[in-house]
Amino acid sequence: QERLEFVRIFGEIRRSEYIPVLLEVVSKEKNTELVSAALTALQAFDDLRIGQSVVASLSGLPAETRLVAETLLASRSVWAVELLQAVDAGQLKTDDVSSTALKKILLHQDERILPLVEKHWGTVAGASTEEMKSELERLQSLLSTGSGNPKKGKVVYRENCGKCHRLFE
Repeated sequence: QERLEFVRIFGEIRRSEYIPVLLEVVSKEKNTELVSAALTALQAFDDLRIGQSVVASLSGLPAETRLVAETLLASRSVWAVELLQAVDAGQLKTDDVSSTALKKILLHQDERILPLVEKHWGTVAGASTEEMKSELERLQSLLSTGSGNPKKGKVVYRENCGKCHRLFE
């Protein structure tokens, strides 16, 4: 628990000397909660080493932390390119990258991204800005008219959003 608190503090303080420590947690730690916290903390930094190291560790990460790692890599175009180049070089399989991550990656206005995505995945459905706007409108309409089920929603949140986003943490 104490290590978890330190990892979270490192992300909030944002001092570059913490980057190697956080990357070591990602590459060597077996506790998935600690690895997820380290990946989340790394998102506060803008350093090329982060993308390189997380991409190198991605295939060895457990499923619980892989989504957090993909979210991190998709958050910066330079890290996203690093991920796509690893697939292009055969270091990762196309299945190692989720369609959700690809959609986020395609939002970057970086001319290196689209050719690599099209080469390995073809056209990604729902990835254009217009398609995403349409989906957001559909979801907003659904949310405004539905009643929802908080118990089922809690499970969905934990399995998806809650891997990175935690209330009061």
